[in-house]
Amino acid sequence: MKLRLTILWLLTGFAMTAQSEFTLKSGEQLSQMNQFGRSTQELEAFIRDNPTRLYDQSQALLLISYNHMQLGDYANALAANEASLKIKAQLHADDLVNNYVRFGAIHQLRGNHHAALSYLLKAKDFPIEAIQLYAIIDGYLAAAYHGLGQYEQAETYYLQSIETLLIEYPENHPNIITSYYNLGKLYEDWGKPEQARQYFELGLDRSNASSDQAFLQALLNNGLGETYQEVAPRLAEIHHRRALDIATEFFGGYHRETALASLMLAKAIYRQQRRDEARDAIQLAIRSLNPEQPNLSWTQLPDTTRLILDRPLLAEALGLKARWLMDSALPDEQRQPVALANSEMAARLLQAAMNDRIDQEDRLDLLPIAREAFEAGIEAGYQLWKERKDDHAQWRAFQLAENLKVLTFRAHTGHTLQLTGTFAERERTMLRTLRLAEMKFRLQPLDLTVSQEVYRLRDNYRRLKEDWQRTEPAVYQQRFGRQRHTLRQVQANLAPDETLLSYFAGTKHTWLFALNREGLQTYSLAPKDPGLQVALFREAIDSSQVDQVADLGYQLYHHLLAPAAAALKKKTILSIVPDEGLEDLPFEALLTESYRKKRMRFSKLPFLVKEFAVQYRHTATSWDISMSGTPQYEFLYLSPVFDEERLSRIPPDWRILFDPIIHQDRSVSWSNRFQPLEDAADEAGRLQVVWGQSLKEGRFKMRESATEKALMQDLGAARYLHLSTYGFVRGASPEEAGLVLANPDPGGSVQNDGFLLASELAGRTTSATRLVSVGQVVIDEKVGILPLSGSLMLAGVPNVLYTGSPRNDGALFYPTFYEQLLEDGAVVKSSQRTRLKMIKDKATAAPVNWAKYRLLSL
Repeated sequence: MKLRLTILWLLTGFAMTAQSEFTLKSGEQLSQMNQFGRSTQELEAFIRDNPTRLYDQSQALLLISYNHMQLGDYANALAANEASLKIKAQLHADDLVNNYVRFGAIHQLRGNHHAALSYLLKAKDFPIEAIQLYAIIDGYLAAAYHGLGQYEQAETYYLQSIETLLIEYPENHPNIITSYYNLGKLYEDWGKPEQARQYFELGLDRSNASSDQAFLQALLNNGLGETYQEVAPRLAEIHHRRALDIATEFFGGYHRETALASLMLAKAIYRQQRRDEARDAIQLAIRSLNPEQPNLSWTQLPDTTRLILDRPLLAEALGLKARWLMDSALPDEQRQPVALANSEMAARLLQAAMNDRIDQEDRLDLLPIAREAFEAGIEAGYQLWKERKDDHAQWRAFQLAENLKVLTFRAHTGHTLQLTGTFAERERTMLRTLRLAEMKFRLQPLDLTVSQEVYRLRDNYRRLKEDWQRTEPAVYQQRFGRQRHTLRQVQANLAPDETLLSYFAGTKHTWLFALNREGLQTYSLAPKDPGLQVALFREAIDSSQVDQVADLGYQLYHHLLAPAAAALKKKTILSIVPDEGLEDLPFEALLTESYRKKRMRFSKLPFLVKEFAVQYRHTATSWDISMSGTPQYEFLYLSPVFDEERLSRIPPDWRILFDPIIHQDRSVSWSNRFQPLEDAADEAGRLQVVWGQSLKEGRFKMRESATEKALMQDLGAARYLHLSTYGFVRGASPEEAGLVLANPDPGGSVQNDGFLLASELAGRTTSATRLVSVGQVVIDEKVGILPLSGSLMLAGVPNVLYTGSPRNDGALFYPTFYEQLLEDGAVVKSSQRTRLKMIKDKATAAPVNWAKYRLLSL
């Protein structure tokens, strides 16, 4: 559940007493009753009826923004808040702080934590009279730092918020109890379960068993149960059972909270090996989410054409059911096919949920559910293939693993707020109406008229998407993702000498799928987490410890690649789709055989790159990139050539990175992480020599000419585009990833401010650019490069070459790389030949010089 300071009260179904005149207070009361749609309609009418009351209009827009925010319609929430702020600025009003807090709250709920921080910290610069507002701001600041994993700062602000709230409210006030819950979740994520329990229990002690606090009591009991799941399943069971009793009493048998408590109870019981009781709790969760299928049995799958209260939660329940089946003593024919089918249904539910979700945080919430829900299905498919020679089951298992990669790609590269047009606006309006109806359905699942209305609205939404895809296919693809190749099509498109390796890291096994023209093979790798070895291997490479590189490189090869030796025979190209723990592993530097000599030399080591050209993929199933037209010229080099003088142009006090277009501010930062690119000028000189010796045209734009505008104008015109600059990824969103370029005019347009965000690439389709290489990318360790590289690929670039190493020595690698590329234009082979040439040279043979460059391809 998202961290929120304010209480999301449940709709109780009663209506406001009729009033002779609608006022802003009336709208606020409707919002407090969760009647967000009605509140918005009345407030919009109020604005139309009072054209001269400008300040009241701004306050009405601020409340409309709140309604949209609570419904998850963040685009309209931002638009309404911005309109409110604009009016207040014209009136020189003195309460702009409320709008900045609202911006911070919206961005926090969207998952853009840096943007949230920027607004919330700025809000504190305004004069604040209401002490409660200090508590609200501190609570949201805590949530933003929590989202960034900066737990100490989050703790400080949560405690500060609670201290302020206690001045204004009694100890049993819902906002204080909610703050205890949020602080407990922080400690739980921080790995401090004892402190987490302290605050969950404090919240329970302060709450009461009334209907308006039932939701909180269920949350707190489930939170307590989670802290005991691993260490004391019996205690976890007690708290989850209490949460289930509360949910059933106050919300009924068909409700999301009832299903959630049932599912968490099932996990606690399952850990105690009480299998029959766990099965009953899982089935109760599934039934609680399917009010139109009250007689659903354990052996049946839900009918997904019927209304479901919460699709991701149902996917999670089906995933647990699949795990129960695979761990059971049932005959194989009663467990393996059924487990596989349950995981596949979970995949369909999560794909549908991804289609309906617009904002980053909502999309990211689906990924942990997917990994757990798919694992048992993959295991079932593997066993059906190994034991019963069911080749189709093996492909189905591979498809489940691929579904996780596709969901991950879409969650990190989803469309941003720049998505415009008639269909985008119609979708926003339709989703708002649909969310209102679905909220009512969750509370009245047995009301036939309510369910019929949801059916009608969902059908309208389906037809809208069909029209959208037919009329504006490019924008539709930006919103819902491109149509992907099937795995069979991928197999047909592989080169004859190519094998694709895709990994799936489960809790019990790591699965390796090896696909080539000859067929598909699946391997269950030893239950061994390679994370520590990968870290040690990278350290050995960075410090050029030849003995350690040799030992660890072979151990990793033996674990990760040797099992697929038959699928690699007579192949020369490896396309690798890594998974958790392997994203930063330089496979090229693994050793294909054990090597131990008295005198160890890097040039003599049997590196994998000596046998295979390696490229990496985010997903196995790619899509066609339209290459209409020919390039206007061959090569474009852009580099701001950072030095101390030019770095000084970025004010050192700009610490928060956010998009000035979206977030209404010119300050863009992270400059404290940008160090001078000392080798950039040398690299430029060497590349000018390379292209000077070629008959093909190369263009060079450096220093003040290497602007965002220049890049956007030439993206798609040059076949190869080299950016000797910084890329950055600050979070999971393309709004927090981008490229650093020159900004010769700090007072100029925000469209040419020196920061090209990945979100600004949305909807753009290049015509001829085949490769973008980026000198150095400062990467969020939890996210990787996906928000930047994925956005470039969606913009039509099939290959991205980059390094995440802080050591800038592109003057060694890139001139050789482009020399090789000029020979035949094969990107992956040129990457291999460059590395081989460096290995032959004693001065550059160590993998620290060549293994850090990573080629991503579609």
